[in-house]
Amino acid sequence: MIEAFDVESGPQRHGFSLRAMPLSSRGCGRTGKFALGNRTSYTLIPMTTPNRLGKYEITEVLGRGAMGVVYKGFDPGIRRTVAIKTIRRELIEGERPAAAMLARFRNEAQAAGKLAHPGIVAVYDYGEDASVAYIAMEYVEGNSLREYLGRKTRFEERDAVSVMSQLLEALEHAHERRVWHRDIKPANIIVMMNGRVKVADFGIARIEASELTQTGAMLGSPGYMAPEQYAAAAIDHRADLFAAGVVFYQLVTGAKPFVGTPEQISYATCHGEAMRPSLADPGKGWERYDPVVSTALAKRPEDRFQTAEAFRAAILAAHAAPAAPAVSEETIIAEVLRPAAAVDLSSVPSRALGSAPGPSAGPGAARPARRWAWAIGSAVVVAAAFAAWQAGWLTPARPSAEVEAQLAKARAEAAEAKRQLELERTAEAKSARARAETQTKQRRAQTEATPRKENAQLAAAGKNPEPSPKPSAPPQEKAQTTQAPAGTAQEKARPGAAASRYDGAWTATRSCEAFEGSPPLLQNWRFTVTGGEFLVGIGTAGQPGSNLGRGRPADDGSLVLTGTGIASSQRVRGQPYPVFFEGRLDGDRFVMKGRLGQRACTLVLARG
Repeated sequence: MIEAFDVESGPQRHGFSLRAMPLSSRGCGRTGKFALGNRTSYTLIPMTTPNRLGKYEITEVLGRGAMGVVYKGFDPGIRRTVAIKTIRRELIEGERPAAAMLARFRNEAQAAGKLAHPGIVAVYDYGEDASVAYIAMEYVEGNSLREYLGRKTRFEERDAVSVMSQLLEALEHAHERRVWHRDIKPANIIVMMNGRVKVADFGIARIEASELTQTGAMLGSPGYMAPEQYAAAAIDHRADLFAAGVVFYQLVTGAKPFVGTPEQISYATCHGEAMRPSLADPGKGWERYDPVVSTALAKRPEDRFQTAEAFRAAILAAHAAPAAPAVSEETIIAEVLRPAAAVDLSSVPSRALGSAPGPSAGPGAARPARRWAWAIGSAVVVAAAFAAWQAGWLTPARPSAEVEAQLAKARAEAAEAKRQLELERTAEAKSARARAETQTKQRRAQTEATPRKENAQLAAAGKNPEPSPKPSAPPQEKAQTTQAPAGTAQEKARPGAAASRYDGAWTATRSCEAFEGSPPLLQNWRFTVTGGEFLVGIGTAGQPGSNLGRGRPADDGSLVLTGTGIASSQRVRGQPYPVFFEGRLDGDRFVMKGRLGQRACTLVLARG
């Protein structure tokens, strides 16, 4: 019995493949083969290419699969090129499991049709005729991330951040409209020829009001599914953020966080911990992304980023620079890759395509009964197995000895690289601390010198009045002359101007490197700016774990925060340390670098 179907986009072919997950494969660490079983199978029957589908003229075949064809078409009404994905009705009418494919096909049109975002492939139309159901969608020239990773493309940091920024912006748009994709993976992320990114294939998307998918259905792609998807539990938008975390891991390290057989991947996803990027690809400075990936790949949804925007802000905070609007030209694959088959045939039934169905495939009175008996039996087995797994009676298969040996070797190499890196970081930290203290003293001296200089100028002006003052100055002018030495009129005007520009709600995201045995740190909180002064800190003043930096933005948009924190680690608990950050306004946020004591950190202050 087929439980779920997976629709994959190739390098902008809008092609798709069919994969089924047997009911008996549910549960963390208890996966079956993610392919069509021999209970329900289909035979590809040669199809002639139609001249039209509805109002659309067919101009080219982009790909064929067991369930349908993807065409390139043309809308003569508004003279627009489209991609048309079809599904053959003859294969689904009267078949309850396969009828779910048609329902999901409609769901794709409904889900994507609710969304209008430059980072999401647009759906224009849904229709049915005597032979096929079809979706007309945006035709985009480009290649999926699957093609890039298949070519062993290593993305530069700026390109990886750009892809993730665009992906998370698109997901934020979908999630705000209560649509979650549930199958984010490289095959469904298209990099266009201009470097912009689009999310494709909402074939198994969840619309909040839809009853198409209920708890108990396991949907997604192994290696990108969140633990709750393997457990066939209730899921929400945070499953998309887990999958996006896997994609980010691949872009940064060039490898997947969970590898092995489907069983090993399932076990690792639900029970293991992914190797930190800094260990998986040592010597690249990925320590700044370790806490970001750790949060994105958390086992429990409540421990992950709660929104796509929060995930995006954490990446930008670690990157310490704005995201590039597009992937760099030197990284983009110049040609659109079009293999002979525009679909992944690995999940097509093992029977040769085009061969005649065997006796079991023919119509018969006993076949529906056998299918329903098998389905009911599978459901009972799954219910018992899932309950046993929840109770801890079943122990999933652990990774093989070969995989364990490879991991051990990688850990040993990473440990040595980490040791060397920590030695370099310690030396750099001492130098950076000295520079920070020098800069703090210089700025403090500069700040104190300014009022003294103004007072001296005002005093000098009082000793040397103008040679010919007006004999009868109005009372208002006299009052101003009397008050001038204090210099308060100009000084009060400045905070007022700052208040009108910066006052309001802000969000702080701080990412700090691992330091002296303490793990990497990622913090996020909200604060309010009043009177143009930034008071950025957390904790109760004077208590261990608290820290506070304060400052006012300069006219050129630069901002320096200085202050004090109280150490909370056991070795130095209660001891004060300096807080120093400096940066500049970039759009609607300050991107700042600095330190908490000797610990290097990045701080991003964003409006809202």
